[in-house]
Amino acid sequence: MNIDIRYLEQRYLALENEIAHALLLGPADDLRVADLKYRKFTIADEIEQHHLAVQRSELVD
Repeated sequence: MNIDIRYLEQRYLALENEIAHALLLGPADDLRVADLKYRKFTIADEIEQHHLAVQRSELVD
């Protein structure tokens, strides 16, 4: 499960970089930036779900 979380965290950081790059290029494509932000939000939610699942499994053990 740690591999999944690491992968998601890497994707999250990559999306942050893509958003920053898109905004630096000048007039950004608002739909593209919005899509990137949505994908970043979705990954952040998945990361949180993984962390909660780990916490629950530790309580059971």
